[in-house]
Amino acid sequence: MKKILLMLLLGGMVMMPSSMTAQTNENPEKHRSPSYTPHVYISYDETTNIALICFISDANDTELTVCCDGVEVDHQFIDATAGTQIPLDLSAYSSSELTIQIRKDSTLLAIYSITL
Repeated sequence: MKKILLMLLLGGMVMMPSSMTAQTNENPEKHRSPSYTPHVYISYDETTNIALICFISDANDTELTVCCDGVEVDHQFIDATAGTQIPLDLSAYSSSELTIQIRKDSTLLAIYSITL
């Protein structure tokens, strides 16, 4: 059985096309690593009515916005280090469609919507 499986795997590798081509652009661009984006997660606990904003990496000048039915009701700037957890008591807002947004400059890092 092992021999048959090995033969199938080796046969599949031989049949798979593999090719490499050189770059033909006259003005090649430099290879750059992806830009750094802080990671943020938002979770919600229904029993306590608290949203927890968790920063996985450092994020300075991060913007937290809370909207009720599309209207901004809360706005603040946060300097967070990796591991920072910010509790947000949602009972302070009216019963409606709540949206929590975390932005860094013009990049949306996290969004969470819930109907209370």
